[in-house]
Amino acid sequence: MLCLADGRPAWRAAPREAFGAPLVHGGRLLVGDGADLAAFELTDGVLAWRYTIHGTAGIFYAPAAREGTVFLGAGDGHLTALNAESGAVLWSVDRADRWQYLRQLAVTVDGRVLVAGGYDDAVYGLDPADGAILWRYDAGNFVNSLLVYDGGVYFWSPTGWVIGLDARTGARRWRTRTHWFGADGGTDWSPIIAEVRASGRWLWVLDMGHQLHVLNRADGHAAAALDLPFRARPFVTPTAEPGRLVFGTVAGEVALVRVAMLPP
Repeated sequence: MLCLADGRPAWRAAPREAFGAPLVHGGRLLVGDGADLAAFELTDGVLAWRYTIHGTAGIFYAPAAREGTVFLGAGDGHLTALNAESGAVLWSVDRADRWQYLRQLAVTVDGRVLVAGGYDDAVYGLDPADGAILWRYDAGNFVNSLLVYDGGVYFWSPTGWVIGLDARTGARRWRTRTHWFGADGGTDWSPIIAEVRASGRWLWVLDMGHQLHVLNRADGHAAAALDLPFRARPFVTPTAEPGRLVFGTVAGEVALVRVAMLPP
């Protein structure tokens, strides 16, 4: 359902099974619906096309898109490129034996690398032209979500690290420890469900203990750890104004927070 500026519903679409995470691209809403990827016109909700994946797995993660091409990594183990206008298959590769399925896709700003999280505890850099594997980084555990931002790839691994990679090569730039597992008396962070977010030089990492960790994006150095004055839902959204962040609270409120006193 999309809404007009006055809040009235513009149109509604009912899923055949269940909608996954959506993507808006080229004037259309692209969303998984069971084993289908459905493309709806933003203006009126008319179904432009459907693409059905192999088998009966569902599409829960949003596709990625760039310059008229939609990239889909679904539960069937295939990576598929579709024509955004028609839904026609441009190419498809089956690597279910390699990564099982891909959790999340994002294209770098320069369009040279398609970054994906595999179910085999690895992060992949893929060629958007044909799906060839350019690089693979073994994270040691599953990667629930990742952020591609300004030439870098950032994510949290349950092995106890926030990790920053070079998006072009997959080389690790840095890692910052979040869990010591009782080894040396360090103070553990709470587990992380919220996606890592970025603005300017900072990474914003919200843990399940309602603490916001601020990392320097260049080297992973921990600049601050801030206890929020409310219980937060597992997301943080930076605004266009530096240091201003939007949170959702467990009480059902939306909170705008200004983070001050960070290093210059």
